[in-house]
Order: sequence, then C-alpha cells, then structure tokens
Amino acid sequence: MHPLFKKAPAGSLAILGFHNITPTFSQPTISPDFPKRFRRLCRLVRQRYDVVTISDGVKKLADGEAIKRPMVAFIFDDGYADTANCVMPIMVDEGLVGTSYVIVNALEDGILPWYEELGRLIYRMKSGPLTFDMKGTTLSFEIPEGLEARFDVFWQCTREMKKHFDADTHALVKKLQGEHQVKADDEEARQMMMTPDQAKSLLKAGFEVGCHSWTHPILPTLDEAALDREIIASKPHLEALIGHQVTSFCYPNGDNDERCLARAKSGGYDCAVSMTCGANLHPDFLRYRLKRAAISEEITGIWPYKSIYHIHAALASEPLR
Repeated sequence: MHPLFKKAPAGSLAILGFHNITPTFSQPTISPDFPKRFRRLCRLVRQRYDVVTISDGVKKLADGEAIKRPMVAFIFDDGYADTANCVMPIMVDEGLVGTSYVIVNALEDGILPWYEELGRLIYRMKSGPLTFDMKGTTLSFEIPEGLEARFDVFWQCTREMKKHFDADTHALVKKLQGEHQVKADDEEARQMMMTPDQAKSLLKAGFEVGCHSWTHPILPTLDEAALDREIIASKPHLEALIGHQVTSFCYPNGDNDERCLARAKSGGYDCAVSMTCGANLHPDFLRYRLKRAAISEEITGIWPYKSIYHIHAALASEPLR
C-alpha cells in the first residue's frame, strides 16, 4: 500500500478536489499522461477506501453509521466536459463514482468562467504588457514569449483579479481579449463545458451533480441580492436543467462567509464544500464547510509536493500545519 493511504480512521470522509484532467484555456500545458495517473490514483484509493458521492458520504457521517472503512469522495469543480467524457469512463471502469459541481450558466449556455477567458487571453495574446484597471487599481503584467513561461503570470493575474473582483470582471476580460486581438471561438468554448445531457449521463452512471453557483463569482464580495441568486436561486434552476434533485453546494474558489453559510442552509442544500484542507470526521464535522484536499491539475511523473501534502492531510485525517 502506498504510504499516503495508510492512516485514515473508519469514521472519516476525505474529499479529493479536482477541476479537469485534460487541457483548458487556463491550463493548456496539462500533461497528456494526467488521465493515466488519475486512473492510478483511483486504483490506489479503492484498495483501502469506500468511494462515495459527497451527499452519500455526509449522510453516513451524520447518521453515525458503522462505517467499516474510511470514505473518499472525488469532486470535480466547474462542470468541464471532460468530467463526462474522460473522468466518468475511467471511474466507471474502476467501479467508482464522483461528484461534479457545475456552474449553472456554463452548463446552460456554455458561458466560460471568467478565469478561463483570462487563460484564453494570457496564453494567446502577443507577448508584451497587459495593463488594466479594476476598482480604481491599475494592474500591470508583462506577458513573456512561450506557453510554459506564461504559467506563473496567469496565476499572478488570477490572484490579483480575485482580490479586486466585481460583477464586471467577466466583461473586462472579454474587453481585453478584443484589445489584444484574441479571437473568441464560441464553438471551442462550448465544447469545453459540460452540457445538460452530459450532466444527465453522469447521474445515470451513479455520479452526483451539485451546484457551484450561477456564474462562479467571489461570493463574499457580493451584495445580498446577488448572493441569493448565486446560492439559492441557482438550485431550482439547475434541478430543472438536469431533471434531478440537487443536494450539495460547493463554494467557488472555496471563498465563503457567514452570509454564504446561511444561504447554503436556507437554500435547501444538505451540505457545502469549502477549500479548507483536512478530513471530515464523525461526529465533529462542519456540514456546510466540508474540508477537502485540493489536488494540483499538473500531476506529471510525481505529484507536486503541495498535492502530496494535501492528500496526506485529508486521508490521514491530520490537520494541515
């Protein structure tokens, strides 16, 4: 048994958080070996853990069931099409299930999240300066030559835009694309995000489909009406799209505050996932701030140290120090 998979107690739920396992605009350099390595992870996990959906795992923890083995839930944020056409076939083949957290406007209309549009901008524009204003702050980045060299710049820009996020962020990125002559190919974007029919195929395979908000904003920055729409109104709309009850929520970027927590409860969700790293233990787990281990999308020959650390913290039920 791999040393990462030895210590978790029976009454625990570890959540392994992914986004996509094939390239996207924001992650064009993902290794072609990632799907193979993901399959290997699935095989390692199933040797010692019961793999469950989020809602099933939370129910078992809450009910205090006599759980013979610790539980693991695989989650896939945002609703990328590869969850249906790449992840699902691997997991079904291995006898496993997962939970897909979809962005409602991406599922319904193929609208890319703002950070994917930012990836399309940074990885496809000509090298040179990228300067723009957000909420009275001027942000400036130098875009180097070459795809690999732009990786750090993309994440620096993403972090800054999150700090200054507002309702116009998506429109700003689209405006910058036009200024830097980056073509917006709607068909290419449509193929990147899951469709309602693909979400339904996940449900038929035993997967859970949960809500990841209406548009993937930074929730704590929103006013009360916008929070209601993103957390509460998104639930029945998603249920209508997929023809199935939605029982769990995942905070975009993991960002939440007490207002978000209150809406997840009052909006009819049974639980919600945060970005805090660690395991969820019976009986003292936070139903509306479930912990997870965020897994790097750049898994190549060896997991990056940060990913190994996070997996160990969750599966071994140890706090991240």
